[in-house]
Amino acid sequence: MYCRYPAEKREVSMVEKNTKKLNSSFEENIRYMNEILPVKESFDIIRREIIIGGKASVFYYIDGFIKDEAMLKIMDSFLSVSEQDMPKDAEMFIQKHVPYVEVEILEDFDQVIRNVLSGPACLFIDGYKECIALDCRTYPARGVDEPDKDKSLRGSRDGFVETIVFNTALMRRRIRDPHLVMEMTEAGQSSRTDIAICYMKDRVDKELLQNLKKRIETLELNDLRMNQQSLAEALLNENGLILFLNLNIQSVRIRQRHVF
Repeated sequence: MYCRYPAEKREVSMVEKNTKKLNSSFEENIRYMNEILPVKESFDIIRREIIIGGKASVFYYIDGFIKDEAMLKIMDSFLSVSEQDMPKDAEMFIQKHVPYVEVEILEDFDQVIRNVLSGPACLFIDGYKECIALDCRTYPARGVDEPDKDKSLRGSRDGFVETIVFNTALMRRRIRDPHLVMEMTEAGQSSRTDIAICYMKDRVDKELLQNLKKRIETLELNDLRMNQQSLAEALLNENGLILFLNLNIQSVRIRQRHVF
């Protein structure tokens, strides 16, 4: 009698992890963080330099995720640390000088990048090999009612609001990828309305992106009274004919079936 046993299943992780460990060199760690995170391109990724106990230190965090009051008290506590009070390692620093509950020591860049993009603030201090993560995050949220303009049949009921930082934070909450870039620009001679151009750096059509930026920069508008509707009309206005956008993808597909 012949019996065939099923092949042993191997667990394969679908998430690529960065296995690079933190370096004992403070400058090397900061240089690598600046390479991975689009600090210069994205307005919402904050790199805050500070002196703690006479040592150079750098915070990385996402604007819109951090509790301002908690962060202010933590930084105020750090500024009062003298050079004589600085411990030799990160573990002792947490015990003596971090007045917060949710604190963690990170030893590889995968943990650091994941923490920064998911909300906590990550602190690098010159002389410490490890990174200190402070979980003082708060996620933007609106009421329990579903937004009237952004109906969804399946999935979450998140909806954009009038504050651009909350909207970008909502996207960061769903897409924790260092390739996600949020570039800030403006339009409207009088209103100077903020516009965030969001794209995946490793996938975007660069020619299309440059074309979009150029069109926004050359818009001859006094203000954007209807916000995104006014911007869409200005971008798609050709020979005086205004094209109105229909953001319901399903309805567009239904219309295409009737046409063809």
